[in-house]
Formats: sequence, structure tokens, C-alpha cells
Amino acid sequence: MENEKIYSLVEKLYTEMQKGFGKVDSRLDSLDATVGSLSSTVDNLSSRVDSLEKEVRKTNLVIEHDIKPKIEVLFDGHQQISDRLSRIEEKVTKHDEFIMKRIK
Repeated sequence: MENEKIYSLVEKLYTEMQKGFGKVDSRLDSLDATVGSLSSTVDNLSSRVDSLEKEVRKTNLVIEHDIKPKIEVLFDGHQQISDRLSRIEEKVTKHDEFIMKRIK
């Protein structure tokens, strides 16, 4: 009789444990699905970041090989014009001084 009580208790315990394991299994399945979804999202983001990196590299190449040399040429031209204006200013100042001396 006592063995039957123990067997009955073990059987109830086993049944309860199976119910609990069933719940745990369903939650784990849900978590697996969520992790799969997150993994897919991370893969998508990774490919987008790779695409952005390629675009940034292209932009940097254009800046370094196309735009930067043009800016340097423009700066050099500006510097030459500025130097010419300084020389012209000096000559005009000399002529102004000469004219002012003649007038007096």
C-alpha cells in the first residue's frame, strides 16, 4: 500500500513535470523564433552597413582624386591673383605718389 502511494506520488510528480517541461519547450520554441528573427535583422543591417561602407569609399575616392586637386588648383589661382593685385597696388601707389609730387 505504501508502495502504491509512492508510485502514485511519483506518477503525479512526473505528470506535473511533463506539463512544466511542455511550457518550457513552448517558451524555448518562441525564443528560438525570436532569435531567428533577430539574426535575420542583424544580417540585413550588416549588408546595409557593407553597402554604406562601399558608398563612403567611392565618395572618398571622388573627393581625393577629383575634387581635392581642383580645389588646390583654385587655391593656387587665387594666390596668383592675390599676388598680381599686390604688385598692381604697389605700382598704382607709386604712380599716385609721382602724380601728387607733380601737382604740388
